[in-house]
Amino acid sequence: MFLIYFLMHSGIFGESLSVGENLPISLTTKDWYIAIGKDDRSLSPEVYRALPEYSRIEKFPIIINQLFQNPRDHSVREYTLRTEFDLDLSRIHPGKEIAFFLSGIGESWSMTLNGEVILDRYFLKEKKIESYSFNRNSIITIPHDLLQKKNVLTIYIAGYTPFSFLTPNVLFGLRFSDGYYLDYEKKIRYDHSDLSVLLLNSIYVFFGLYHLFFFIKWPQKKYNLYFALFSLSISTYFLAFSSFLFETFTSNQIQFLMALATQPLALFSFILFLWEYFFPNVSYSRMMWYSIISNILIFVVYLFAKVYMYHSILYVWYFLAIPQLLFIVYLILKALREGSKDAISMASSTIVLLMVVVWEIMDTIIFHTGFRFLQYAYFAFILSLILILANRFIEINWETKILNIEITKQRDLFSKFVPEQFLEVLGKDLREEIALGDCKLEEVTIVFSDIRNFTSLSESMTPDENFRFINSYLSRMSPVIENNHGFIDKFIGDAIMSIFRTPVDALKASIEAFEVLEVFNQHRANSGYTPIGIGIGIHTGKVMMGTVGHKNRLSTTVIGDTVNLASRLESLTKKYHANIIISESTASSLPESFLPFIRMVDSVIVKGKSIPVHIYECYQMNSDSQRELKKSYNDKYETALLLKIEKDYISALKIFKEILEINPDDLLIRMYYDSLTSEVGVT
Repeated sequence: MFLIYFLMHSGIFGESLSVGENLPISLTTKDWYIAIGKDDRSLSPEVYRALPEYSRIEKFPIIINQLFQNPRDHSVREYTLRTEFDLDLSRIHPGKEIAFFLSGIGESWSMTLNGEVILDRYFLKEKKIESYSFNRNSIITIPHDLLQKKNVLTIYIAGYTPFSFLTPNVLFGLRFSDGYYLDYEKKIRYDHSDLSVLLLNSIYVFFGLYHLFFFIKWPQKKYNLYFALFSLSISTYFLAFSSFLFETFTSNQIQFLMALATQPLALFSFILFLWEYFFPNVSYSRMMWYSIISNILIFVVYLFAKVYMYHSILYVWYFLAIPQLLFIVYLILKALREGSKDAISMASSTIVLLMVVVWEIMDTIIFHTGFRFLQYAYFAFILSLILILANRFIEINWETKILNIEITKQRDLFSKFVPEQFLEVLGKDLREEIALGDCKLEEVTIVFSDIRNFTSLSESMTPDENFRFINSYLSRMSPVIENNHGFIDKFIGDAIMSIFRTPVDALKASIEAFEVLEVFNQHRANSGYTPIGIGIGIHTGKVMMGTVGHKNRLSTTVIGDTVNLASRLESLTKKYHANIIISESTASSLPESFLPFIRMVDSVIVKGKSIPVHIYECYQMNSDSQRELKKSYNDKYETALLLKIEKDYISALKIFKEILEINPDDLLIRMYYDSLTSEVGVT
């Protein structure tokens, strides 16, 4: 942005702005005369100098209330200012406009050159100012035909007498000690362009909105809100004094109010910013409350005050601001003493900003030079703050990376105890969100698996061998469950309770478990250990999944008859010599591809229930020969089982005997045959 600004005004584009004529002409070095009242007579310099009502002005600034010691009645007084200047017309470029530049004039005024009005902002009616017009950096273009070798400039000016003893109202008159001259208009506009001011202002507004956005997203960091308020207030203050607004609006009362009322807002918001930045967890001191209350009070007073009161209110605010400026120094020193982060960087830029603020106050009250450095001092402060924030973001980025690694470790560790799928069921994204009593009713498939005869097996091992054996076994079975979209709810010694969304995934995992078990047993055999067997029970139904325990010690659990029945089915695998037993609800939900390897085992009454439950065996993990044999007599088996259930034991026994002749290794058939033989007394 600043490169574009430089190119536009450097002469690279367009004509050069260098001049060699008799311009500029400084008006502050000329003889000025003043008279009370509006004297609209056309007078030559020789005449008005000789008139007794005109008195010579010794030097700039021309602050009329100081010259005439006007009473403090806030009435409107009128005056006439006159001066002359010579101009060598032969050295004036005919194609260039000439203009006056006035660094500060007010409060109601008009200008005539050689008896012709060139600008009229003299709005008085019945001795009252109808349209307030205090202007900064005014540029008044002069028609070429008005310029003469000898020129008389007349300014009619009206303004308020002092409102109080606090201030003489320095806005009434030509208030600055310099900055009143005649030059080429283009040169003046170049020298006093508002483009840099507007560009800087856009940066300040953006920075303010940037911090406001941060506060909305991160309300715990209140300093972002206060800096946003400070930045927007200070940018409003700068904009209010821009030439663009002075040229756009005839009346400047609202503009002047903007400039004055935003100053107390900027001061207390900056103090709040420093406090929240360095001492966020400390209660506000009395000085903090003094700053907040006094500045808000001044702001409210401005909103309801008359325009002639503004300058007196400004001086009151200056008085109230002095201890606050000292308080800012105290906060910076305290932050440095306590070794607060960014204190050194913030201190240097803040001290420079404070020095410029003090200069602005002194210039307003005493010097009246009109030199304003606050715009650039604040820009330097913004740059230092950007560097501070950039450094902080770099640190935060590193801290975030480290934190993410730590969180990942914690999440992985946490998932070892509470599966992520369990959190998904509860609708929780983070472990911190889990609360005691969180629960949800879900339809799932519960799988219980258990090692056969583990008690007698463990008796032959030491405790250390027991743990190594169990962990070796569980480390092989766990991936089988996870790879089939299930998750382990808990380990119960050698038993595993796992949960699946669908019966298909549950049965696939169970079948695969026997394939893994076969490899595990081969490994055991190679190491000189006996093979092990497992039984698996599967049931599908509704369960309540949630958290139980105490606020300081929670555990996830699954509650319901579905869990109990799945556990009972696993225990029945021993009785029915089956590897996998599933419930009717699970069997009915399986696709047809599984059905050839599913056969009904029995109709049993589970503990706590009065209604019989049909249970089924899955023998898909059997050898190919066994699967084919069982399929071949499946119809006969179902007939025999139905006869048994109907208590036609003789007929059932006959069929079971036929099946055993086909496959004597079918242990379920052998069990039924032996039990019926005992029942009917047949040998």
